[in-house]
Amino acid sequence: MTREKYLSPRITKGRAYLYFRHPSGKLISLPTDQSSSEFELAYDAALRSIEPAAAAPVARIDKQDKSNVAAAIDRYLDSSKFDKVKPTTQKRYCDALKILRDGLGAVPLRDLKTASVDAYSEEIIKQGRGKAAADLQTQMIGLIFKVCCKYPEFGVADLHDPTENAERHYTVKHAHRAWSDEVLEKVLTSAPEHMRLAIELLWLTGQRGGDVVKMRWADFKAPYLFVRPEKTGGDAAAAANQHEIPQRLIDRLNATPRRSEFILTKSTGEPWENANLLGKAVRRELLRVGLRDAGLSMHGLRVRAAEDAAKHGGIDGAQSVTGHKSSKMAAYYARNASTLRTNSMTVKAWNVDINRHSWLPQIVGGTDRKAG
Repeated sequence: MTREKYLSPRITKGRAYLYFRHPSGKLISLPTDQSSSEFELAYDAALRSIEPAAAAPVARIDKQDKSNVAAAIDRYLDSSKFDKVKPTTQKRYCDALKILRDGLGAVPLRDLKTASVDAYSEEIIKQGRGKAAADLQTQMIGLIFKVCCKYPEFGVADLHDPTENAERHYTVKHAHRAWSDEVLEKVLTSAPEHMRLAIELLWLTGQRGGDVVKMRWADFKAPYLFVRPEKTGGDAAAAANQHEIPQRLIDRLNATPRRSEFILTKSTGEPWENANLLGKAVRRELLRVGLRDAGLSMHGLRVRAAEDAAKHGGIDGAQSVTGHKSSKMAAYYARNASTLRTNSMTVKAWNVDINRHSWLPQIVGGTDRKAG
């Protein structure tokens, strides 16, 4: 499904926002990165307010029962774990927990097993909520299970987390492919100046499109750029992450006229409203040079940055560039580079080991002959 029909991008005080415009005129805030599963979930939830799915029968919840899923949800919402979640994610979680309360609220938490979680997530898909929404329901069960383990009334302290081996439904249709040297050369040698800057900024910082469009000249203090990641709680008041950037990008920024308080601008000199519009512009540049591979996208520049960093600094190096809080995600993006790096080191050592064998025939003029 194309999620564009009700979109309404806005810029307020120099910051890009994206909204779902309800037919009533109400604006519902959405994540700006339209390639993310978070955007898909938020858009679909807003869409259901217009086209609600057929509701399944809801079991009556006993509010006196302190061991059921509804009580577990209340425990989670009152926990320090939930307090640490950034506000935009809290809202998304609350929407998901309302669905969970309606669907499984009356069930004792201790009765949830992997099979029942799988059956429930399948039911969520049948209701038309989507695979990403089903996976979020599984994630919510896992979160509340972990929080409630320490409370004896739930009786789950010695039980296995039912979501650990539960089925996951959502998969990316086209994995984001890292831009190769050939792709970069094709695009950078023919793109207009404002797009060359955008592509190099995306590549040589390794940041998400949503963060790159918000970068201001005030954030650039060579050799550093200061970034407030939108996915990790970034806001105007939060301390920014300091990233040292390659000399190539420093030179590029020093040579760029400052047409706005924002580093990136369109050909008109106006800042980009959101990452989605920048992503479409990047895609147009790919198409213009004849690159129609569905795996190539703006996000592929972030993957390329992770792979470049992993060549020289391993997983820690990739994580230091992309800013992922989780080494697992940095490892995911840098997996190809890490494999090549390990392979190269292994073969170098293997060559030394092979050359120790004096009994191997020497290779002369393409013909083997016995040594000695």
